[in-house]
Amino acid sequence: MQLNDNFDQLFGNTTILGMIHMYGVNSKERVQRALDEIKIFEDVGIGGAIVENYNFNCDQNEMFKDITDVLISAQNFNLVLGLNLLGYESQSLSVASSYGAKFVQIEIGRAHV
Repeated sequence: MQLNDNFDQLFGNTTILGMIHMYGVNSKERVQRALDEIKIFEDVGIGGAIVENYNFNCDQNEMFKDITDVLISAQNFNLVLGLNLLGYESQSLSVASSYGAKFVQIEIGRAHV
């Protein structure tokens, strides 16, 4: 089995991934917006999306709760989800495998301004 075989098994012919940035002023808004965006991606035929904690304005515990709430709720969708935990890269695989994400994105040398 080659690396491309794993990709093909996960995504099939889909090569477009969406990005869910988890934007909102509170947990309820962030989680609902993310689920709404996942539904839009599913409706238009995008096969996968990365859930990311970009631009979070809350503490670490709330961020992890929001991310895991989205991953758990999104299991009802027919969309392959990945995870990108900016600033918490060492925990990405653990969170992904615990809450149903199928892959992780790890940023190396990021410089967000």
